[in-house]
Amino acid sequence: MLFRKIVLMSFSLLIIFQAGTMAKGPVIGSVAPAFDVVSGADVHLLSADLKGKVVVILYETKDVAEKNRRLKNALNKYFQALVDDLKKNLFALPVIDCTGAYFPFVGIWKQQLVKASQKEGLTIFGDWDGRMQKAYQAVDNDANVYLIDKSGSIRYFISGQVDDKAIAGIIGQIDQLLK
Repeated sequence: MLFRKIVLMSFSLLIIFQAGTMAKGPVIGSVAPAFDVVSGADVHLLSADLKGKVVVILYETKDVAEKNRRLKNALNKYFQALVDDLKKNLFALPVIDCTGAYFPFVGIWKQQLVKASQKEGLTIFGDWDGRMQKAYQAVDNDANVYLIDKSGSIRYFISGQVDDKAIAGIIGQIDQLLK
C-alpha cells in the first residue's frame, strides 16, 4: 500500500513538473536560438540570414494555421503600410511544424507549403525535424508568436489565440523595435 502511494505521488509530481515546464515558453530577453528551416521549394533559411532585422515568427501546426487569422491580417496590413526603409528591417517568418510528414508523404507536404505560400504571398517554411519547436519551446499543436529584435533577442512570446488587445500590443512592439 505504501509503495502504491509513493508511485502515485511520484507520477503526480512528474505530471505537475512536466506541465510547468512545457508551458513556460522562451525566456524574454534571451538570445533567440539558431534555426534552419526549409520551404516547400527546398529553400533553406538560417537564423543568421536575418541578422539585424526585426523578426516576427509565427510557428504553428497545419491544424491551427487559421487560429490567428485576425493577427495575420493585421500584420499584413501593418507591413503594407510601412515605408520602404522600415520594410527592409522587418521579416515575417511563418513556420509550420512538419514533423508529422513521413515518407512517402513528404512530397505532398512540400506541395502544400508551396500552395499555401502562393496564397499568403510570402514563403512559408517547415520545421521538418522539430529542432526549432524544441529550441523555441513552442507549445505543441498551437499557434506561437515570437518577436525577435535586431540584436537577436526574444522580446515577446505568446501562444494560443491572440485577442485584439494582444494584436495591438504586438504591432506596437514591432513599431518600437523598428525605431
